[in-house]
Amino acid sequence: MKQNYNSPSSPGRDASPGAVTWMVDLGQEVRAYNEQTNYQIECAHAEGKDSVVFNVADAGGREKSYRIDFKEMRQIDVLDSRKCRHVYRLDDGVQLTPVTTAKTRHESRVPSTDRPTEGHHGRTLELCHATSQEAARLIQSSEMMKNSPDIYPNGTRSLFGPLIYFAESPEDAEKKALKSGVVLQATVEVGRSVIITGAEAIDGLRYTPDQLRAEGFDSVKGVNMRIGNEWCVARSEQVTRIRVVDYIDMSPDINKLTRQPWWLWPAWVVSLADSVGVNEKAVESTASLSGNNDLKPTAEVNGLRINSAGRPIGDNGQF
Repeated sequence: MKQNYNSPSSPGRDASPGAVTWMVDLGQEVRAYNEQTNYQIECAHAEGKDSVVFNVADAGGREKSYRIDFKEMRQIDVLDSRKCRHVYRLDDGVQLTPVTTAKTRHESRVPSTDRPTEGHHGRTLELCHATSQEAARLIQSSEMMKNSPDIYPNGTRSLFGPLIYFAESPEDAEKKALKSGVVLQATVEVGRSVIITGAEAIDGLRYTPDQLRAEGFDSVKGVNMRIGNEWCVARSEQVTRIRVVDYIDMSPDINKLTRQPWWLWPAWVVSLADSVGVNEKAVESTASLSGNNDLKPTAEVNGLRINSAGRPIGDNGQF
Protein backbone atom coordinates (compact mmCIF):
# COMPACT_ATOMS: atom_id res chain seq x y z
CA MET A 1 0.00 0.00 0.00
CA LYS A 2 1.33 3.42 -0.92
CA GLN A 3 2.29 5.51 2.09
CA ASN A 4 0.77 8.96 2.38
CA TYR A 5 3.18 11.14 4.35
CA ASN A 6 1.80 14.24 5.99
CA SER A 7 3.73 16.96 7.77
CA PRO A 8 4.19 15.92 11.43
CA SER A 9 3.46 19.40 12.69
CA SER A 10 0.54 20.50 10.54
CA PRO A 11 -2.91 20.49 12.19
CA GLY A 12 -6.17 19.64 10.48
CA ARG A 13 -5.84 15.84 9.99
CA ASP A 14 -9.16 14.03 9.64
CA ALA A 15 -8.14 10.82 11.40
CA SER A 16 -10.15 10.31 14.57
CA PRO A 17 -8.31 9.29 17.74
CA GLY A 18 -9.90 5.85 17.66
CA ALA A 19 -8.60 5.11 14.13
CA VAL A 20 -5.00 6.11 14.78
CA THR A 21 -2.26 4.13 16.51
CA TRP A 22 0.80 5.82 17.98
CA MET A 23 3.91 3.65 18.38
CA VAL A 24 7.35 4.15 19.91
CA ASP A 25 10.63 2.68 18.65
CA LEU A 26 12.25 0.83 21.58
CA GLY A 27 15.26 -0.30 19.58
CA GLN A 28 14.50 -4.01 19.56
CA GLU A 29 10.83 -3.52 18.75
CA VAL A 30 8.25 -0.91 17.85
CA ARG A 31 5.47 -0.95 20.45
CA ALA A 32 2.02 0.68 20.49
CA TYR A 33 1.06 2.92 23.38
CA ASN A 34 -1.81 1.77 25.58
CA GLU A 35 -5.31 2.89 24.61
CA GLN A 36 -5.57 5.75 27.10
CA THR A 37 -2.15 7.20 26.25
CA ASN A 38 -2.79 6.73 22.52
CA TYR A 39 -6.03 8.73 22.80
CA GLN A 40 -4.29 11.51 24.77
CA ILE A 41 -1.49 11.77 22.20
CA GLU A 42 -3.77 11.80 19.16
CA CYS A 43 -6.14 14.38 20.67
CA ALA A 44 -3.21 16.76 21.24
CA HIS A 45 -1.90 16.07 17.73
CA ALA A 46 -5.33 16.66 16.13
CA GLU A 47 -5.64 19.97 17.98
CA GLY A 48 -2.41 21.14 16.37
CA LYS A 49 -0.39 21.30 19.59
CA ASP A 50 3.40 21.31 19.41
CA SER A 51 3.77 18.59 22.05
CA VAL A 52 2.02 16.54 24.69
CA VAL A 53 3.14 15.32 28.11
CA PHE A 54 1.88 12.01 29.50
CA ASN A 55 2.68 9.57 32.30
CA VAL A 56 3.31 5.83 32.03
CA ALA A 57 4.44 3.21 34.52
CA ASP A 58 7.85 1.59 34.02
CA ALA A 59 8.64 -2.11 34.54
CA GLY A 60 8.92 -1.53 38.28
CA GLY A 61 5.53 0.17 38.51
CA ARG A 62 6.99 3.64 38.99
CA GLU A 63 5.32 6.47 37.08
CA LYS A 64 7.48 8.34 34.56
CA SER A 65 6.72 11.44 32.51
CA TYR A 66 7.44 11.77 28.82
CA ARG A 67 6.87 14.45 26.20
CA ILE A 68 6.24 13.85 22.51
CA ASP A 69 7.51 16.59 20.22
CA PHE A 70 5.22 16.46 17.17
CA LYS A 71 7.61 18.45 14.99
CA GLU A 72 10.54 16.12 15.64
CA MET A 73 8.33 13.03 16.16
CA ARG A 74 10.31 12.05 19.24
CA GLN A 75 9.42 10.85 22.75
CA ILE A 76 11.61 12.66 25.30
CA ASP A 77 12.11 11.80 28.97
CA VAL A 78 10.93 14.86 30.93
CA LEU A 79 13.62 14.39 33.62
CA ASP A 80 16.47 13.58 31.22
CA SER A 81 16.16 15.08 27.75
CA ARG A 82 19.10 12.99 26.52
CA LYS A 83 16.75 10.00 26.53
CA CYS A 84 14.66 10.18 23.40
CA ARG A 85 13.05 7.74 20.98
CA HIS A 86 11.42 8.03 17.59
CA VAL A 87 7.64 7.69 17.37
CA TYR A 88 5.28 6.64 14.56
CA ARG A 89 1.71 7.64 13.76
CA LEU A 90 -0.34 4.99 11.95
CA ASP A 91 -3.86 5.20 10.50
CA ASP A 92 -5.38 1.75 9.86
CA GLY A 93 -1.93 0.40 9.16
CA VAL A 94 -0.89 3.25 6.87
CA GLN A 95 2.00 5.30 8.22
CA LEU A 96 0.94 8.94 8.12
CA THR A 97 4.11 10.34 9.62
CA PRO A 98 7.47 8.70 8.85
CA VAL A 99 10.11 8.26 11.51
CA THR A 100 12.23 11.36 11.32
CA THR A 101 15.87 11.27 12.18
CA ALA A 102 17.16 13.86 14.63
CA LYS A 103 18.19 17.05 12.89
CA THR A 104 21.81 17.16 11.99
CA ARG A 105 23.90 19.96 13.41
CA HIS A 106 23.99 21.70 10.02
CA GLU A 107 20.18 21.86 9.74
CA SER A 108 19.84 24.01 12.85
CA ARG A 109 23.32 25.41 12.94
CA VAL A 110 24.16 28.99 13.81
CA PRO A 111 27.43 29.95 12.04
CA SER A 112 30.41 29.52 14.33
CA THR A 113 31.33 33.18 14.05
CA ASP A 114 28.03 34.05 15.70
CA ARG A 115 28.22 31.50 18.50
CA PRO A 116 29.34 32.56 22.00
CA THR A 117 32.74 31.20 22.98
CA GLU A 118 35.14 31.36 25.89
CA GLY A 119 38.70 30.46 26.76
CA HIS A 120 41.82 29.88 24.73
CA HIS A 121 43.78 26.95 23.37
CA GLY A 122 45.67 25.13 26.12
CA ARG A 123 43.24 26.04 28.93
CA THR A 124 42.67 23.19 31.41
CA LEU A 125 40.05 22.50 34.07
CA GLU A 126 39.62 19.86 36.77
CA LEU A 127 36.38 18.10 35.83
CA CYS A 128 34.47 14.99 36.88
CA HIS A 129 32.90 12.02 35.15
CA ALA A 130 30.63 9.29 36.56
CA THR A 131 30.96 5.92 34.85
CA SER A 132 29.88 2.30 35.11
CA GLN A 133 31.92 -0.74 36.06
CA GLU A 134 32.13 -1.83 32.42
CA ALA A 135 33.42 1.54 31.22
CA ALA A 136 35.79 1.76 34.19
CA ARG A 137 37.42 -1.49 33.12
CA LEU A 138 38.15 -0.01 29.70
CA ILE A 139 39.59 3.11 31.31
CA GLN A 140 41.74 0.98 33.61
CA SER A 141 43.11 -1.14 30.76
CA SER A 142 43.85 1.79 28.44
CA GLU A 143 44.25 4.62 30.99
CA MET A 144 42.17 6.68 28.57
CA MET A 145 38.57 7.85 28.36
CA LYS A 146 36.63 7.03 25.21
CA ASN A 147 34.09 9.08 23.29
CA SER A 148 30.41 8.43 23.88
CA PRO A 149 28.59 6.80 20.95
CA ASP A 150 26.43 9.05 18.81
CA ILE A 151 23.43 6.76 19.37
CA TYR A 152 23.35 4.32 22.29
CA PRO A 153 22.01 0.76 21.80
CA ASN A 154 18.78 1.69 23.61
CA GLY A 155 18.14 4.50 21.12
CA THR A 156 19.25 7.35 23.41
CA ARG A 157 21.20 10.03 21.57
CA SER A 158 24.29 11.66 23.07
CA LEU A 159 23.17 15.23 23.72
CA PHE A 160 26.03 17.33 22.30
CA GLY A 161 27.48 14.69 19.98
CA PRO A 162 29.90 11.72 20.19
CA LEU A 163 32.28 13.41 22.62
CA ILE A 164 33.69 12.81 26.13
CA TYR A 165 31.40 14.29 28.79
CA PHE A 166 32.25 15.90 32.14
CA ALA A 167 30.56 17.69 35.02
CA GLU A 168 32.09 20.57 36.93
CA SER A 169 32.11 18.88 40.35
CA PRO A 170 31.81 15.42 41.95
CA GLU A 171 28.41 16.46 43.29
CA ASP A 172 27.11 17.35 39.80
CA ALA A 173 28.52 14.11 38.37
CA GLU A 174 26.76 12.14 41.09
CA LYS A 175 23.44 13.90 40.43
CA LYS A 176 23.69 13.16 36.71
CA ALA A 177 24.40 9.46 37.35
CA LEU A 178 21.52 7.07 36.74
CA LYS A 179 23.02 3.99 38.40
CA SER A 180 25.83 2.82 40.69
CA GLY A 181 29.33 3.63 39.52
CA VAL A 182 32.58 5.39 40.15
CA VAL A 183 33.18 9.14 39.96
CA LEU A 184 36.45 10.10 38.34
CA GLN A 185 38.29 13.41 38.29
CA ALA A 186 40.66 14.42 35.51
CA THR A 187 42.65 17.31 34.16
CA VAL A 188 40.84 18.22 30.95
CA GLU A 189 42.20 20.45 28.21
CA VAL A 190 39.01 22.33 27.36
CA GLY A 191 40.88 25.06 25.45
CA ARG A 192 38.62 27.27 23.37
CA SER A 193 34.99 26.33 24.00
CA VAL A 194 31.85 26.86 21.95
CA ILE A 195 28.86 27.50 24.23
CA ILE A 196 25.58 25.70 23.54
CA THR A 197 22.42 25.63 25.64
CA GLY A 198 20.71 22.36 26.45
CA ALA A 199 17.67 23.49 24.44
CA GLU A 200 19.82 24.19 21.38
CA ALA A 201 21.35 20.71 21.62
CA ILE A 202 17.92 19.10 21.81
CA ASP A 203 16.98 21.15 18.74
CA GLY A 204 19.85 19.59 16.79
CA LEU A 205 22.92 21.76 17.45
CA ARG A 206 25.57 19.05 17.96
CA TYR A 207 29.21 18.48 17.06
CA THR A 208 31.37 15.59 15.97
CA PRO A 209 35.08 15.70 16.90
CA ASP A 210 35.98 16.60 13.31
CA GLN A 211 33.44 19.43 13.23
CA LEU A 212 34.82 20.88 16.46
CA ARG A 213 38.35 20.92 15.10
CA ALA A 214 37.25 22.30 11.72
CA GLU A 215 35.64 25.30 13.42
CA GLY A 216 38.61 25.95 15.70
CA PHE A 217 37.10 24.68 18.96
CA ASP A 218 38.56 22.31 21.52
CA SER A 219 35.39 21.64 23.49
CA VAL A 220 31.68 22.24 23.98
CA LYS A 221 30.38 23.94 27.11
CA GLY A 222 26.74 23.06 27.70
CA VAL A 223 24.85 25.66 29.73
CA ASN A 224 21.30 26.08 31.07
CA MET A 225 21.25 22.38 31.95
CA ARG A 226 19.02 20.73 34.54
CA ILE A 227 22.09 19.85 36.64
CA GLY A 228 25.13 22.10 36.32
CA ASN A 229 27.16 22.80 33.17
CA GLU A 230 28.30 20.00 30.86
CA TRP A 231 31.76 19.98 29.29
CA CYS A 232 32.60 17.85 26.25
CA VAL A 233 35.93 17.32 24.56
CA ALA A 234 36.74 15.63 21.27
CA ARG A 235 39.81 13.50 21.97
CA SER A 236 41.09 11.12 24.65
CA GLU A 237 44.41 12.94 24.56
CA GLN A 238 42.73 15.98 26.10
CA VAL A 239 42.05 14.01 29.31
CA THR A 240 44.97 13.37 31.70
CA ARG A 241 45.61 12.62 35.39
CA ILE A 242 42.52 10.45 35.82
CA ARG A 243 41.87 9.47 39.45
CA VAL A 244 39.07 8.13 41.61
CA VAL A 245 37.02 10.63 43.63
CA ASP A 246 34.01 8.66 44.87
CA TYR A 247 31.96 5.53 44.53
CA ILE A 248 28.18 5.98 44.44
CA ASP A 249 25.69 3.23 45.15
CA MET A 250 22.03 2.87 45.95
CA SER A 251 21.39 3.49 49.63
CA PRO A 252 18.57 1.11 50.67
CA ASP A 253 17.41 3.23 53.60
CA ILE A 254 16.71 6.32 51.48
CA ASN A 255 16.43 4.65 48.04
CA LYS A 256 18.80 7.01 46.24
CA LEU A 257 22.37 7.05 44.98
CA THR A 258 24.77 8.24 47.66
CA ARG A 259 28.53 8.49 48.11
CA GLN A 260 30.12 5.50 49.78
CA PRO A 261 33.22 5.67 52.05
CA TRP A 262 36.31 3.84 50.84
CA TRP A 263 35.81 0.85 53.13
CA LEU A 264 32.54 0.07 51.30
CA TRP A 265 34.08 0.23 47.82
CA PRO A 266 33.72 -3.01 45.82
CA ALA A 267 36.85 -4.78 44.61
CA TRP A 268 36.66 -3.35 41.08
CA VAL A 269 36.72 0.24 42.41
CA VAL A 270 39.67 -0.56 44.67
CA SER A 271 41.46 -2.10 41.68
CA LEU A 272 40.78 0.98 39.57
CA ALA A 273 41.99 3.26 42.36
CA ASP A 274 45.20 1.23 42.67
CA SER A 275 45.72 1.59 38.93
CA VAL A 276 44.93 5.27 38.28
CA GLY A 277 45.20 6.75 41.79
CA VAL A 278 42.77 8.65 43.99
CA ASN A 279 41.95 12.21 44.93
CA GLU A 280 42.82 11.71 48.61
CA LYS A 281 41.22 14.95 49.80
CA ALA A 282 37.87 14.01 48.24
CA VAL A 283 38.04 10.43 49.53
CA GLU A 284 38.78 11.66 53.04
CA SER A 285 35.91 14.14 52.82
CA THR A 286 33.47 11.33 52.06
CA ALA A 287 34.90 9.19 54.86
CA SER A 288 34.55 12.00 57.41
CA LEU A 289 30.83 12.28 56.63
CA SER A 290 30.09 8.56 56.80
CA GLY A 291 28.92 6.24 59.49
CA ASN A 292 30.38 5.00 62.72
CA ASN A 293 34.15 5.28 62.92
CA ASP A 294 34.27 2.01 64.87
CA LEU A 295 33.11 0.19 61.73
CA LYS A 296 35.98 1.45 59.61
CA PRO A 297 38.40 -1.34 58.68
CA THR A 298 41.92 -0.56 59.79
CA ALA A 299 45.30 -2.20 60.08
CA GLU A 300 48.23 -1.60 62.41
CA VAL A 301 51.85 -1.07 61.48
CA ASN A 302 54.28 -0.82 64.40
CA GLY A 303 51.34 -0.03 66.67
CA LEU A 304 50.00 2.76 64.45
CA ARG A 305 46.53 2.42 62.93
CA ILE A 306 46.49 3.06 59.17
CA ASN A 307 43.83 3.23 56.47
CA SER A 308 43.76 1.32 53.17
CA ALA A 309 45.92 4.00 51.54
CA GLY A 310 48.58 3.51 54.21
CA ARG A 311 47.90 6.81 55.94
CA PRO A 312 47.70 7.05 59.76
CA ILE A 313 44.33 7.34 61.49
CA GLY A 314 44.06 9.64 64.50
CA ASP A 315 42.37 8.86 67.80
CA ASN A 316 39.19 10.49 66.53
CA GLY A 317 38.98 7.96 63.71
CA GLN A 318 39.80 10.49 60.99
CA PHE A 319 42.69 10.29 58.53
